[in-house]
This record gives sequence, C-alpha cells and structure tokens, in this order.
Amino acid sequence: MIKKPQHSSFQKLILFVIFLVSAHMNAQVIQEFLIEKPESKTQLKERNLNGKVRTIKTCFFTIENTPKQQNIKKLLNPNIYGLYETFNASGRLTKKINLHPPVYFPIDTIGGDSLVYNNKGKLEKSFYTSAIGVDFIKKFNDKEDKISQEEIKKDEDTYFGANNYYSYKYNTAGYKIEAIEYSSDDNKKDPKKAKVRSYYKYDAKNRLIEESRYGELLSFLIEPKETPLTFSYKYDLKDNLIEESCFYKDPVYKATYNYDSNNILIKQIYTEKGKTDTALLKNGLISQRTVTNKNNYIESRVYKYEFDATGNWIKLNISTTISENGKKTIKKETLVTKEITYYE
Repeated sequence: MIKKPQHSSFQKLILFVIFLVSAHMNAQVIQEFLIEKPESKTQLKERNLNGKVRTIKTCFFTIENTPKQQNIKKLLNPNIYGLYETFNASGRLTKKINLHPPVYFPIDTIGGDSLVYNNKGKLEKSFYTSAIGVDFIKKFNDKEDKISQEEIKKDEDTYFGANNYYSYKYNTAGYKIEAIEYSSDDNKKDPKKAKVRSYYKYDAKNRLIEESRYGELLSFLIEPKETPLTFSYKYDLKDNLIEESCFYKDPVYKATYNYDSNNILIKQIYTEKGKTDTALLKNGLISQRTVTNKNNYIESRVYKYEFDATGNWIKLNISTTISENGKKTIKKETLVTKEITYYE
C-alpha cells in the first residue's frame, strides 16, 4: 500500500487552489486541439483511436515570445502538464490521471480516476483519490448514468461539501427524460436538497432536441436560479448534428456544424457574446482555427500532425498568431506529444 503524503491545513488549502488553477489551465490547453468534450469519452472508438491502445500519455509544451511568459514557464514548468490514461483489452478507459506542475508543494498524482466495468462491459463504478484528503466512489446504473457519489474518506480540513445522489426517468424507448441531482449527508435523497434538475425532449427519431437544466451554477460562487439553462439541437436528413445553441435569459452561445458527403465533420463555427471561433477539420482533425471578437482581436492557429504506424497522431504543433487592432502581434508555439502503447 502506498503511503500518501501528509499536509497541514495551510498546505491543503494551497494545494486545493493550485489544483483548481492548474486544472483550469490544463483544460484550456486541451481545448487548443479538441473540439469534442473528452471527459465523457471512455471508449477508443469514441476517441477516434486506431488499434488496441493500452496507454496514452499526453504532454503539453507552450512557448511564447515575451520575457514575462518565459519567466512563468521557468517557474511553473508547464512541460509536465498532461494526462495519463490506460485502457483495457476491450477498449474501455480504466485509469485517468491529470499531471500538474510542482508549484510550492508536489501534487500527488497517485490514484486519479479508476473505472470499473461489470461482466456486461458496462461502467459500474469509478474511484477517485486525491492528495488533498478526498477519496470517493461514483456508482453507475446499467445505462452508465451516475447514481451516487459517496465520500469514503472526509478529513475535517477537506474543502468539499455534501455527498451527491442521482435519480432518473426514461421514456419507453429507453432514453433519459429526467435527471435530478440531490445533495445529502445521510445517504437519503431529500427532495428539498435537489441541486440540479435536467429534463430532456426528443423528436420522432429519438434524437435529443432540447435539454432544460434548473439549478445550474453558471459561474463560481453564484447562487443557482430557477430560470433554466436551455440547450437546443438541430439535425440534417442524415442525422448529423448541424446546430447547437444555449439560452439563459439571453443567448449564451451557438455552434453550427458542416459535413462532407461521407458525414465527416469538416467545419465548426462557435459564436458567443461577440466572439466567433471557426475551426476547419481534415480527416476528423482540426487543421485551422480562427478566433475573432468585436474588439478587432484576431487569433489564428495552424495545426500540423505526425502519426505513428497505426494511424494515431503522436505529435501536434500548433502555431498561433495574435493581433489586436492591427498593431500588436504575439506568436506562440504549442507542442502536444502523445506516447501510445498497444496490446500485442
């Protein structure tokens, strides 16, 4: 058994802040090259990976041409930002560890998320272990929806709240139409403690067309309101998603998708409060990306990949040029590497 490091209350607070900041920075870097949301993808085929992948280690390197950024790079050592994942022989994710920089105190990467599957190959539960005093287990139903999050260890200095529990309703076709998250300290689902309530609508072809979410925290430390956060979806005649929009009192964002004759995504346009993010894709991978806003801000990115013999990309170079009002230009290079091992 591996002994975990002991930290004082002050150290735990610092670790928690660093954990949040570095997780946010890591998420920003990941969004540099991924349009889809990878956190929900537990199968190789969902991740567009070829072959029988055993492990993937993804690392991020960012270099800017400003002295200030070089100082930050030297202090935080962003070269070890990354993600380590393992998959079973059936192609399901079994382990995921976020790699963070050693700022002030070393952040323990032992544990992370471990996923367990039943004899039907369905996700049954996942364990999470952290260096800041929180161990918990998430349980899932046969549809792989979360049904509980039970803390199995909670130190008095832990900065996390009550346990979460979930309940669902499905239509006759088996699609989810209601999801409610409860907060409780005594293993009971108290309706008065419902946190987030989501309701889903489908068309005649059982395609999701609307989700209304109540009680969602829209930003950090903001109280949830009863005005729903509403997501709407539209499809073409080939069942491809062509439009996604979000509304909360006013429009939040809108995304449109274009496909080629083989139903492969080739273009995505994302707009949000005066900001437009246009991505061009080739063979399912981003090749160019342009971000603009109403302040004459232009950010252009070019993506170049290298592949292994199996056809999975193992090296990505992102060249970014930023200009504002046609005056200031900043150039940045982001290098993303993947070390992939395979089952024989």
